[in-house]
Amino acid sequence: MPIGTVVVEVIELNGRLIVREDYYQFPPEASNLYCLDFDLNLVWFAERTSPTDAYANPIFLEDGEIVCASWEGETATIDPNTGRVIKGIFTR
Repeated sequence: MPIGTVVVEVIELNGRLIVREDYYQFPPEASNLYCLDFDLNLVWFAERTSPTDAYANPIFLEDGEIVCASWEGETATIDPNTGRVIKGIFTR
């Protein structure tokens, strides 16, 4: 069941589900990229690169880390265990 809008992408990583919901009209207080365990319990919301940003592009994996570009033009590398941004690169 989606948290705010509609699920647009799910990938399995290390026994967990990484979920990206549609960013359009997603509740502004939470990230639209998050992690669930296989019982569908929330593990973490991904940290955003700014308080107003949202993850708008497909997720890909690089060296075991989650990479996703945001609406505001940041490509974030995210720790799959915590959801924290490891690095962000402005790409727009």
